Amino acid sequence: MSNETIYLKGPFGTGIRYKGRTPFLGMLKLGSACLILGVAGISLYKYKKKIDIDEEIRKDKAVTQNKIDFDNVHTENNRQKKNTRGEIKKDVLLRQTREYSSNCQTESGVSQLSLHSWIEKFHSEYVMPDYSTIPILADVLAASPDGYQDAMMLHLLSAFGGICFSKVRAEFLDKKFHSPSLLTIIEGASGSGKGNFNTVYKVLFHRILESDRNKLKLEGCQQIIQTAGINVSASKFMDILAFNQGVHIYAMETELVKVYEAFSRKGGLEFSYLRNAFDNDEVYQNNNGRSSTRGSFPVYFNCTFTGTPNAVESLINEKEVEGGTARRFCFSVIPELSADSPTLDLPKGAALENIRDQIDEWRRTYSFYHDPVNGDIPCSEYAVNLDYVNRALKKWTDQQYEQYLEDHIAERNGMRNGIACIAFHCAIVLHMLAGNPDADQRRKRKAVENLSVYIANYCMERYITKFSKTDSNVLQAITDFAVGRQSPVPARREPTKEEIEWWHSRRGTKDEKGKVIGLGTIAKKLGISKDKLSYLFRKYENNQL
Repeated sequence: MSNETIYLKGPFGTGIRYKGRTPFLGMLKLGSACLILGVAGISLYKYKKKIDIDEEIRKDKAVTQNKIDFDNVHTENNRQKKNTRGEIKKDVLLRQTREYSSNCQTESGVSQLSLHSWIEKFHSEYVMPDYSTIPILADVLAASPDGYQDAMMLHLLSAFGGICFSKVRAEFLDKKFHSPSLLTIIEGASGSGKGNFNTVYKVLFHRILESDRNKLKLEGCQQIIQTAGINVSASKFMDILAFNQGVHIYAMETELVKVYEAFSRKGGLEFSYLRNAFDNDEVYQNNNGRSSTRGSFPVYFNCTFTGTPNAVESLINEKEVEGGTARRFCFSVIPELSADSPTLDLPKGAALENIRDQIDEWRRTYSFYHDPVNGDIPCSEYAVNLDYVNRALKKWTDQQYEQYLEDHIAERNGMRNGIACIAFHCAIVLHMLAGNPDADQRRKRKAVENLSVYIANYCMERYITKFSKTDSNVLQAITDFAVGRQSPVPARREPTKEEIEWWHSRRGTKDEKGKVIGLGTIAKKLGISKDKLSYLFRKYENNQL
C-alpha cells in the first residue's frame, strides 16, 4: 500500500490535509462527506427557521395593523353614530318646536313663544329682592298684576329718571359721571295688558302731561317740555332739546309699530338719536330758519316702548343689533293673557295726590323749576355717591366673566360692562326714590344695591335670550321650548276684603303652636307676596279696600 497526500475541502473555505495509506483514504472521504452534509443541513435548518420567523413577524404586523384599522373604523363609526344621534335629537327638537308652534298664538304668520315660561325660568334662578323700603315703587309694584313687576319697575325707573331726576349725576366704574338715562322695551303678546304701563304713566304724571300739553299749544313756546310723542319730527325734536338745556324728554308709546313708522319716515327721528340718548352724546342741526336750533345739542331722552314680539323684532332688527342700538335698551317681558284680564289697583284719592305732590317736589329740585319772570330754568347738576352700588356691580361683572368661561356665550362677556352701566343708571333712580339715603340708612341702601344687581341679571339673561348666536344658547333655548310645553300664567285669586280684615286682626298674635303670626305666614296662607300683603293692609287701614 502506498502513501498518498490528499486535501479535502469543506464548506465556507475550510478543509483538511491528510497523508497516509490509501485504504484509510476512503473512510476519510466518507467522513468528510457526512460532515459536509451535516454542516449544510444545519445551515439549511437555520435559514428555514429565519424565514419562518420573518413570516411570523410579518403576520403579527399584519394582524396588529388590521386591529388598529378595525379600532379606527369602530371609533369613527361610534363618532358618526353619536353625531347622527345628535342631529336626530336636534331634528326632533326642531320638529317638536314647529309642531308646538302651530298651536301657539300667531301674529303675521310668525309663532310666538311663551313669555310666561321665560319669566318662570328666570325667577327660578333669581328672586326679586325686597323693595318695601322704596316708596312709590313699592306701592305701584304691589298694585301690579302677577308677572308684571319686573317690567313695571323698569318702566317706572325710565319715567322717574327722565322726569323727576334728570339733573342727578353719579360716578360709575368708568370714572365718568352718568345721568339716569334709560331706554325700555316691554314685550308682550296681543291683549296681554301692555296698556297698563300707559295707565300708570298717565295716572302718576297727570299734572305734568297737562302742563306740557298746554305749553305745546303756545306758538313759538320756548319753555321746557318733558313729555313728547314719538311721532314728533326731527326738527321739532331738536327744538325741544335746545330749549330743554339738558333736561330729559320722556316718551311713552304703547305700539311699537308707530315707533317703527316714526323712525322710518322721511324727516322723522333716527336710530342714532336713541344710541346718543343713553350716553347723552350730541347731535347736530343746521336750521337756517331758526337760529335757536342751530348747533350741537346733547340728547337727553328716556322712553318706554311696548309691543308684540314681532314688533320688537321689526324695530330692533339685526342691523340695529350690530349697530349698537339694542345694547342700550332694557328688554323686558310680561306673561300671556290668563283666564282673568290683568288689572291695576293703583292708589286713589289722597294717597294718589300725595304721590303727585312728591313727583312735583322732586321735579322742582332735580330737573327744572319755573320762575315767574325768567320762565323755566334747569336745575344745577346734583351729584350723589353710589360707590356702594359700584362695588356690587364690579363683583357682578367679574362673576359674569367667570360664567362666560364656563358657558362660552360671547354676548355675556361682550355685554357685561354695558349692562352693568344700565343697572347703574337704574341705581341712580332707585337711590333717589329711596330718599337719597346716607350710609346710616343701611336697609334702604341694601335694597338699592340688591335691586341693581337683580336688574343687571335680568337685562343680561333677557338680552342673551333674544340676541345670542352662541350654539349652546340656541340649542338650550330649543330644548327648553320643546320640552317645556309652556302655558299662560294661571290666574291667582285676589284676597277678599273679609280675608284681609280677618288676617289683619290676627297679625302679631300666636298660632296654636305658639308661633307669632307675621306677614310672611299670612302672605303664604293667601298665596301672595309680602309686599302685596303690606300694600293691601295699608289700603285696609286707610279704608280704601
